[in-house]
Order: sequence, then structure tokens, then C-alpha cells
Amino acid sequence: MIPQRLWVGMATLWFFWPIILAVQIGSSPRRTYLAVGVAGVLLVLPMRMYLSIFAPGVFCPDDMISLSPYDLAPYAVAYARGWAESTKRRGADPIILEGYGMAGGITPAAPPFSSEVLQKYRIQVEPIALCVVNSYLQGHARGYNTASVAEIKRRYGAGVIAAAKREWETQQQRFTDMANSGRADAERDVRTGRFAVLVHGDAVEGESDYRSMLRDRFGIELRRISAENLQFEDDRRVHASGYNEVSSNEFRQRLGEDAQIAVMWVTSGQSYESLLRKWEFDRARRAETASR
Repeated sequence: MIPQRLWVGMATLWFFWPIILAVQIGSSPRRTYLAVGVAGVLLVLPMRMYLSIFAPGVFCPDDMISLSPYDLAPYAVAYARGWAESTKRRGADPIILEGYGMAGGITPAAPPFSSEVLQKYRIQVEPIALCVVNSYLQGHARGYNTASVAEIKRRYGAGVIAAAKREWETQQQRFTDMANSGRADAERDVRTGRFAVLVHGDAVEGESDYRSMLRDRFGIELRRISAENLQFEDDRRVHASGYNEVSSNEFRQRLGEDAQIAVMWVTSGQSYESLLRKWEFDRARRAETASR
């Protein structure tokens, strides 16, 4: 990570050379101004891509905001406001954390707490947005939570935060292991000529017909992971995701794009009937075109 930061930092300095040109006017101001203008135009597109795509992943991977002044300014203002609002609640119950995403699951500057910890220490997560957020909301949540985490440490000690981080890291490692296990299972099945797609949860309407279509048309088995295979529901989901990641790529290479679409339809949770109707419509249209 440090070499990446150094590289991005050095690359950032390159964008300052038009400014250096501007202060080194010398004997021909007109040529200097022309060079600065051309340099500015040439840097507009790469600078925008750099600030929006590359640099955020190195300097602020948690928030992933653009590092342009247009985003950093509202982020900074919102951070200060969030921190001030949270500080005013110091000593009040419950301690509030701001979150966004699915069920407020993303809490910047604060580790994900289990429901038991939230209840034990009287901590409440208030969702401020769903999955779509802007720099202002991200800044406000980070500033607010920074002050709230300081309040948690003041009341209950830093061990509460450290324990939550360890629990989160353990969970993420378990998910990584399960995904790798799924990939390994898929690679083993592919080597032995067994093509399958894994699904978890309850069966859905139309699954029997879709299972027959996958088997008859592509030779792919639709395999449902039962509750007995793995201990946790999330483990089943992550294991299936890793398995299907490998198998889907194999299906595209060996069986064609239609096979990959059929598998993606299974894993996306969309209606089986809708894809079957689409393929039936496409088949009828191709037959009609061929008969003309």
C-alpha cells in the first residue's frame, strides 16, 4: 500500500507543471501563456479520470469519493457539521451512528457492531441513505461517527472498538475462505467434466422446469445447497458465489454466451419464467425469419 501511495503522490506532482510554467514567464510571456493553455487543455481529461478513479482507491478507499475540489469541499463541510452535531449529543443515550447502504450496514469511521453489542452498549445505527450517496452524506456520516466512536471509547473503553474490529476481520476472513473453497470446488468439478451452478435459500417457482432446461440444453446441473452443508446462511451464499464465479466463466468459454446468461439468471434471483419466455420468443422469431 505504501508504494502505491508514493506512486500516486509522485504522479500527482506531475499535474502541477502548468503552474510552474505560469510562474516562469521569462522573456516571452505570450509563448508561456500559450504553453500553459495547451497544457491545461491536455490535462483536463486525465486529471478528471485520475481524481475520480485512481487516486480515491489509494487515499480514501473506504469512501471512494472523487478527489476533485467539487467533491472534497462539500465532504469537508459535511464532516465538520457531522462531528459538531455528534459532539453536542455527548453523554446522551443512545449513542448514534450514521449508516448507509443496505439496512445502514456501512458506518464510516466505525466498525460494524453485532446486534448484541449494539444492545449491550446502547448504540443505535440510524440509516441516512440507501446505496446511493454523495460526498456530502459520506462526509457527514464519517464526521458524526468519528465523534460517536470517541464517545464509545470514553464510556466503555477502547476495547469495545478493538473487539468489534477483530470480530469483523474474523468474519471477513471466514468469507474469504468460503469463497476460495467454492472456487476450488468449481475447478475440481470442471476438471472432471461436471458443470453445475449453485443456489442457496428456498426454492422458487418455476425452478423444476428451469432445472430441466439447464440439464437438457447445456448439460448444467442446478444444485441447491441445503442447510446441512454449511453452518451459516452467509457462508452458503459466499461459497455459492465463489463457485459460480469460476463456473460461469467456464460456461461462457465452453458452452457459449447463452449458457452464461442462463446461469447468471439463476444467481441474479430473477424470474425463471421470464427468461424461458424470452428464449421461446427469440426461437419463434428466428424460425419466422428463416421461413421467409
